[in-house]
Amino acid sequence: MHNLTSSKTGGPSGIIIPPYRILEKTENQMWNPPTKDCSYVFCHMDLSQHNIIVDPLTLKIKAIIDFEYSGFWPMQFELPFYTRLGPSSVLVASRPGLEQHMQSLDRVTQVPHSL
Repeated sequence: MHNLTSSKTGGPSGIIIPPYRILEKTENQMWNPPTKDCSYVFCHMDLSQHNIIVDPLTLKIKAIIDFEYSGFWPMQFELPFYTRLGPSSVLVASRPGLEQHMQSLDRVTQVPHSL
């Protein structure tokens, strides 16, 4: 998926929906795409084992689901949730990479937040 790139953050339609772990730390829902000429990669943003459908006989990936948070973001936004069991929402309490996400978010959007 990282072969798809864009000069703006957010989804393919232009709507920006950050993952829950980011939304719960922002003070408002106003998201402004950057005007900088940067290259962002397409990230699923919720790529946990729960969202990867695998054929039980061949163990080949058949589908990836739940793209509601996907969009063009800095590559480091794609956390390796697929290496852990269960959906990524279960992992929110541990907040893996949250501080790095918020720092990256500051660089690409103007969003007031509190950690």
